[in-house]
Amino acid sequence: MGVGLILGDAVRLRPNRITVGGLRTLVLGYSIAAGVGLYLHLKSNVEFELELHPSMAGLELITETLRGAMPALAPGAMAQLGLLVCFRHPGLSRKQQA
Repeated sequence: MGVGLILGDAVRLRPNRITVGGLRTLVLGYSIAAGVGLYLHLKSNVEFELELHPSMAGLELITETLRGAMPALAPGAMAQLGLLVCFRHPGLSRKQQA
């Protein structure tokens, strides 16, 4: 997170291909971590729900898993924020303003 703050500030102060590219690389790492986090949260929620109700299945299991103890969709929000910041940033344009 500290590296993200530093790179984010660098992009704010000097938006160019190098700083934005560095931030995009970091966001790629965040997105991978978000995917792993989403999987782990869902897995733990399924295990928790099946431990409480072993016969639960289908749509009921899906619904309870998404509303479970671990916020299952929270890691996905992290990835979305990162992608929104870096998508088509003006600092990536070939024409740099003087």
